Amino acid sequence: MTEKKSGAAECREIDLAAYPRRRLYEAFRSRTVPVFSITTTVEITALRRHIRARQLRFYPVLAFLIARAANEVPEFRHRIVADRLVEFDHVHPSLTVLLDNDTFGFADADYTGNFAADYASLQEAIERAKQSPNQDKTDGRDQRIFLTNLPWFGFSSIHHPYEASYASIPVITTGKIHSEAGRETMPLGVQVHHGLVDGLHIGRFVEKLSGYCAEPEKCLLEASR
Repeated sequence: MTEKKSGAAECREIDLAAYPRRRLYEAFRSRTVPVFSITTTVEITALRRHIRARQLRFYPVLAFLIARAANEVPEFRHRIVADRLVEFDHVHPSLTVLLDNDTFGFADADYTGNFAADYASLQEAIERAKQSPNQDKTDGRDQRIFLTNLPWFGFSSIHHPYEASYASIPVITTGKIHSEAGRETMPLGVQVHHGLVDGLHIGRFVEKLSGYCAEPEKCLLEASR
């Protein structure tokens, strides 16, 4: 890999000659629909208990855990930028935020891996989006993952609109929390570019996120050091 610049963000250009997914990358880049979506369920019983006990806000905590899991799977940091395949050292969350007029705006937060700092950044980004709604594309979006929450209903499948310029950016969707027999679960949708990400990589992402939700105190304590 060679060092490249994408806006203000440093990234590494991936050497296609040594890239094990080269044939898949080239094949899916030419597809009319290069993205695919998978929906699964994640248990959040322990996470919700932890959040309630510490009077935290649910979605900023969840967004941090999603960002952490995504950053720990290299394929979720791969992007197609200016017709080049690159890997970012880290990616930041961009959340949809419901506005008072029943539309939504985008909240761009920072990811550092430190829970206290990132939780504050997420809360500030959400409040900023409510006060000064941003509904336009922003610079640096290649270094982001898109997060959206649909707390009004559960779902078993979901697909988002996209365009070629940002089809390689993963879209992570969560839905209404379901409670039954003392367990709390939520649907989790993941949309990715198939030239960069396979079901195997989504499985790794879901496994990491599920582990963080099962042991939130340990995960957030580690992330605060």
